[in-house]
Amino acid sequence: MTFYPAHQVLATQADLLHRLRLATGVGDDEYQRLYGTVITNLANGVNLLPATETGTHQGAGGLFRLSLELGFYSLQASEATIFAARAGVERRRLLEPRWRYATWLAGMCCELYRPITTMIVTAPDGDQWPTYRLPLGDWLEEKGVERYYIRWIDQSPGKQRPGRGAAATLAHRLIPDVALQYLHEGSNDIVPTMIDVITGSFGSHNPHPMARIIEVVREKVVARDNAIRPQTYGKLTVGQHTEPHLLDAMRRLLKAGKWTVNVKKSRLWFGDEGLFLIWPTAANEMLDMLRQEGMAGIPQDSQTILEILAEAQVFEAHHDGGYFWTVYPPLSSNELAAVKFANPDTIFGALFDAPESAGVLTSRVESKTASDNTSGVRSEEQPTATSSSVLEQAPKTGPEKPCPSESATEASQKPATIAPKPSITSSAEPEPCTRHKSRVAPSQSKDRQPKTEIDLAEKVKPELGNGLDALTRDVFGALLDDLRAGKITNEAGKCKEGYAIGLEHLASYGIDITTFAVAVQKAGWLYTPSDKPNKKIIEVQINGKSQRAIVIKLHVAIDMGFVA
Repeated sequence: MTFYPAHQVLATQADLLHRLRLATGVGDDEYQRLYGTVITNLANGVNLLPATETGTHQGAGGLFRLSLELGFYSLQASEATIFAARAGVERRRLLEPRWRYATWLAGMCCELYRPITTMIVTAPDGDQWPTYRLPLGDWLEEKGVERYYIRWIDQSPGKQRPGRGAAATLAHRLIPDVALQYLHEGSNDIVPTMIDVITGSFGSHNPHPMARIIEVVREKVVARDNAIRPQTYGKLTVGQHTEPHLLDAMRRLLKAGKWTVNVKKSRLWFGDEGLFLIWPTAANEMLDMLRQEGMAGIPQDSQTILEILAEAQVFEAHHDGGYFWTVYPPLSSNELAAVKFANPDTIFGALFDAPESAGVLTSRVESKTASDNTSGVRSEEQPTATSSSVLEQAPKTGPEKPCPSESATEASQKPATIAPKPSITSSAEPEPCTRHKSRVAPSQSKDRQPKTEIDLAEKVKPELGNGLDALTRDVFGALLDDLRAGKITNEAGKCKEGYAIGLEHLASYGIDITTFAVAVQKAGWLYTPSDKPNKKIIEVQINGKSQRAIVIKLHVAIDMGFVA
């Protein structure tokens, strides 16, 4: 394995680090203090070590990539989890960012037992890396060597290999004292909980929400890596393997935006039955790309391409034994021939934002119309509710609509997932509640005076939306109260896209951000980028500070009183 300095290791994951920088929503100085130092220490500590010998994230830099992915997705998942649901508003504003930061640290460090328990690293002269004394990068630099070697530890029969507890040693080396003190200033429970999660000390009975997030995210990250790994497809034979080149072409077409998902004229349609690719149109576009790049030895017939990918188990056979499926895209009267992916992560694994289901695709559903699209189809004319969070959650529907309680729901504690999110299956307006108690913290509700309370449904023009449910109405009321009381400084404000509400400030009201965003978009109030109509959480500048936020359309914000 070649030794790279830490800054070169960081450069290998520039795209993922850029997404992490946006996801944190903090200023440059705070990012470097809390996040940048940890990431640099990780790059120096593990260098380009693989995570496993033949399993997930094998190969150079695998452990560094695995740690970054676990941290990134865990941070995203934590945004939809209320850790301090019973705390007051002010207390929750102090605690929630710290719990989310601790969740990121736990994700970053939970796999660091591997260099200690599964491998032995040596220099060319045979000296062994003193794991407990120096980070790998410092030791290699001290030795003045350019290469190092890995010997995997075989597990003897009947001998149990040490577990995740060894991760605590390297975690302490990665996490600076200033970060631990930052967590401790919020609560005495945060650091011990984080260490327990890193070392796997939580049992399966009633684990902490942080532990549930990490475990589910780990499963999804490993499954995604298995799905996109070229070795998963085809059989090892002498000669050229075309399957990896074909898969790479599909992923690049999707990533470049030449292929779209669930919009008019899309090549890809994702529904309840799985992921479908319009064929042979897609095959011709793949071949055009490979020809332009000078790729030799690729078959030029779409049927041959289909047979190769089917043999590699990329595509799933129809029940009639063939590989062609008939799909009925929503918002269209056409029926199209398509092939079905055996695993959607084969192509979506290269993306960070999974698509939303378009509902049933293999049979015609008459209720799917442009005016009443309830299946989650992403349309250029009518963007639907989706989430950039990795939380797998959909609003509950049913014949009865109980009044919301004062505390955050248990649903906000559900663990995260990277898998494609379920569709929103009902567009019915919520039934009126005979008795409503605000789920906004009591300290804010009491401060709200009846004479200044605004009925948003009457305040906003009818054409702006179909109204809000009671909980979303209360959140907007609390926001208005905080704005008038001068409690909102840099957490929310006008931006070029509209009126932005930072995620950290929004979470302080004790609501689930995903559910709130769905309700706001359903009312027609949510701003979404024209090129990404399914993206509800975007990066904006609020008073000169970059934050991830939900943005209300400007004319709505003016009518509601947020903008003068």
